Amino acid sequence: MLRTLIKDSGVSQRQWAQNLGITEGHLSSILSGNKKPSLELAVKIERLTDKTIMAADWYPAMSAAGGVEADGSVRAAIGDTPASTAVS
Repeated sequence: MLRTLIKDSGVSQRQWAQNLGITEGHLSSILSGNKKPSLELAVKIERLTDKTIMAADWYPAMSAAGGVEADGSVRAAIGDTPASTAVS
């Protein structure tokens, strides 16, 4: 899905990688399924794609926990209190 979104965006894979703060090779490994993005990178992808691709696509437990707050913190599993670990 990310590969298609990148292709359809008209923006080069190199530029996507730069926008995400990773190398083009790292992005290529993610696109080919050889690597899973870190939680922090998955959240960056979610933001860069305007939530078209959710961090929970790679980290299903995030769906159960409620996802990511606007400030980048991961919502706690119970209630809407942000968990202590923020991602940026």
